[in-house]
Amino acid sequence: MKKFSKILALGLAAALVFGMTVQAESVNGDNSGATSEAMKNAASVPAGSVVIDGQTVTVEFKTETLDAAKFTEVKTEAEGSAAASRVKDQIKTADQNVTFVGEPKPVAAFDLVKPEGLTDEQIAKGVQVPFKLESGIKENMRYAVIHFLANGFEVLPVTVKDGMIYATFTSFSPVVIVEQEVKVETGSNDNNNNSNDQNQESSPATAPKTGETLPVAGVMALVLAAGAVFCAKKARYNR
Repeated sequence: MKKFSKILALGLAAALVFGMTVQAESVNGDNSGATSEAMKNAASVPAGSVVIDGQTVTVEFKTETLDAAKFTEVKTEAEGSAAASRVKDQIKTADQNVTFVGEPKPVAAFDLVKPEGLTDEQIAKGVQVPFKLESGIKENMRYAVIHFLANGFEVLPVTVKDGMIYATFTSFSPVVIVEQEVKVETGSNDNNNNSNDQNQESSPATAPKTGETLPVAGVMALVLAAGAVFCAKKARYNR
């Protein structure tokens, strides 16, 4: 019996160590620089024309990866209660027929660089910039653009059409695009009245979250415990 207890304890200890190793790898893999690069690449600005003061102008925008400190700052603020409240207010203003599910989630973060060829006078009139999300536009989501200024941030009104998100800027600096899951109230005329003009694309299947740890330790513990019982029975039989 003592031998069995030792084997069982050893198996459980091994499972615990293995589970801690998996968790440590998950945490250590959360590199802010890599995450910042991924979130920058999650959205792009198609080359082509923009509308300035009602006129179409050909211009090329550039997006740059935020350094680790700035990325952490804007992402944290975008996930904060103040930003979430303003995002929801902006969405609700555009569409009264939705109720919110959870909180807004940042899906892209990058520095929007002032393009060459535009004068300060043109920019001051407002430049409508199109953003394309690599994940596409989802019908159960509403979108908002948070624009970070020298002191604070603003939540810009957006229009979603032709698979892209449009927002108008009068200056250029870090941007975070967020998505908010919603439910449309029954009987609403959302598809006709929603200023976001969402493309009706099917939502992709939900994938496991990055860094999410599967219950490996628990499974290993059961396997090792079963092995320990088998070994103990065999040892008694041999005696």
